[in-house]
Amino acid sequence: MIVTRPYAMVGLEIPSNVTVLYNIPASECWTIAQKSKAVVIPLRDKYTPCGHITLVGAMQLGKIIISSFSKGTEDYLRHNENALLVEDNNATDLAEAIHFLDENEDVRNRIKQNAQLFANDKFTLDRWVDFVKSFVENSKIEPTPSWAVRVSVSCDALKRPSLE
Repeated sequence: MIVTRPYAMVGLEIPSNVTVLYNIPASECWTIAQKSKAVVIPLRDKYTPCGHITLVGAMQLGKIIISSFSKGTEDYLRHNENALLVEDNNATDLAEAIHFLDENEDVRNRIKQNAQLFANDKFTLDRWVDFVKSFVENSKIEPTPSWAVRVSVSCDALKRPSLE
């Protein structure tokens, strides 16, 4: 199954055994991701700045990620550690990575575990709140009466609901 935007499939021939879903609601997309064995993010080239939300969400769900290397994902993904990275715009490389993970349960389990640990350490609401608070405190912008920033949210109260 492929979940994408229509422009990403222009000019491609879709095999009869492949279902393509376009512009579906986020909740439906994440339900599909949760039920998937893996999340594959094939990027056009190493300068394509896409896929961040998808890869972080997939990591948090404990999913295998197979992605093209890009400048935008290098801070998140480590080849053979928390993802498998493939050459951009290379269908053969992508297919080989998918088959490799399908046939190697130990590698698959190790990568899934590392990805989830990475996400649980780096991408929490507490870390985001700390980042925004630090940004505001260290900003050279002087607040005016017309706007104010206050971070006083109980992170425990904002836990993401389970998709189960």
